[in-house]
Amino acid sequence: MDPVETTTISFKDIVQGRDATVRVTSDKLIYAVDLVMVMTGKDRNQSGLVLRRLTDDLLQSHKLIDRQISKTGGHPTKLVSFQDALELVMVLPGKVAKETRTKFADIIKRYMGGDSSMVTELEANAKSTSPLAQMARGDNTGLEIQESHKRKLEELEIAERIEQLERIKTDRIKQTKLFELSFESKQIEMHNARIQAYEYLCIDKKIDDRARLVFKDSLLNMTGTQLLTNGDDTSNKPITLSTVASDMGLRLTNVQLQKAGLMMRKCYMEKYNKAPEKHEQFVDGAVRKVNSYTEKDKDMMENILKECAN
Repeated sequence: MDPVETTTISFKDIVQGRDATVRVTSDKLIYAVDLVMVMTGKDRNQSGLVLRRLTDDLLQSHKLIDRQISKTGGHPTKLVSFQDALELVMVLPGKVAKETRTKFADIIKRYMGGDSSMVTELEANAKSTSPLAQMARGDNTGLEIQESHKRKLEELEIAERIEQLERIKTDRIKQTKLFELSFESKQIEMHNARIQAYEYLCIDKKIDDRARLVFKDSLLNMTGTQLLTNGDDTSNKPITLSTVASDMGLRLTNVQLQKAGLMMRKCYMEKYNKAPEKHEQFVDGAVRKVNSYTEKDKDMMENILKECAN
């Protein structure tokens, strides 16, 4: 038959502003997760994780007793004896646990002292020279944790901090992506509204080629990073002779640009063994099909522009 909970231990003199009680079974076993929650201030899931991370050199696993408490099933409850609870409070990681270990241990010892079934065990502890027994008697020399335990606690705290930072980083990345998607969605919404407004002003609601090209370029500019590039790879970013010439500080006449265009097409075909693709562009008062080049062709284009500028 499952033991019935008959009492709780209160740590209200130490813990303020949150639940300070730890449940105890009728056969005097402490709810381990309750104790971790009260000491560290963590929630139930995080406290269970702390217990699972304790290695045997900090607290031997057999000291955490798994017992099916709930009559409706579910996971077993981790319990710990009063004696082993004294050891547990000394090895829990975290700043809160560090600052209050002795106070928690004192309260547990008082409950142990009031349990007549533990008198024999306490008498044995009075004769023992082990650090844990010294701690239970109030001997300050027994309150010092061994160096290996300190290192383990520090490692656990570092791992916990790293995990927390990773969660924060992941959450921020998600929030940034959601914001970007929301911002882009609003931009496209406004873009579509402009098209509809312009369409309303057109004869027979037919958008002319020049306006269509302007709207097309506007949409590509908004979503260009996603549509025309692959992550940080900008090799497929579109470039034109006129923009590259401007970036180089060159002032070319229409004749020079036309000559550069013919030379660029020839060099492109020699390099790739195919003609460049075409895209629509507004040239000399009309929408025309012109050759398309990308960032990976920039070096070739710069050399041709320098030659035509001389």
